[in-house]
Amino acid sequence: MFAERRVWPARSDRSVEWPARRACLTTVALTFIVGGCGAGAPRVPTVPAPVAADSIPPDLMVPIQGVAPARVPDTFSATRGGRTHRAIDFLAPRGTPVIAVADGQVYRLRSTGPGGLAVYATDSTRRWMFYYAHLDRFRDGLAEGMKLAQGDVIGFVGTTGNAPSDTPHLHFQLMHARFDTRWWDGEALDPRAYFVKTGEPR
Repeated sequence: MFAERRVWPARSDRSVEWPARRACLTTVALTFIVGGCGAGAPRVPTVPAPVAADSIPPDLMVPIQGVAPARVPDTFSATRGGRTHRAIDFLAPRGTPVIAVADGQVYRLRSTGPGGLAVYATDSTRRWMFYYAHLDRFRDGLAEGMKLAQGDVIGFVGTTGNAPSDTPHLHFQLMHARFDTRWWDGEALDPRAYFVKTGEPR
């Protein structure tokens, strides 16, 4: 008895058949790799990339006396004169104490410009800059280079600078500190996630 001889299709037919067979083999192989091998191997959990310590601000106190973290308004992404605000406006009666949000140091005091009477202060690591603007007045004796403790009164809510005269408020900004010729212009972060303490003067 003669073995059956397989007759291959003509070349034009084989050119159609082979891609289909190859696709089938590829599907089988992927099924084996993903389903077979993967099923028997232990699943490795995804580990989030570590966050650099200097990229996380310290725990902050709300800079207005009596305001709890849950009551901090969301004005960071608001529009101001065609630009993004990138700061928090705390409405408060004129003369309300403004409080240092963290331990640190007074870096600059300003009395002119859009922010009016304003304080720039760093945290204790000098990685972060805090900007307090539109103050009615500074605390007596406040000076550049002075050490600050969280909760120290640094000034009082007002309307100096370009703030509306009938809307006393504190303009507060959290920035990455920089100490070059544009030290006032660090990258701003929304501080709301880092407020963990109600504003209470020491």
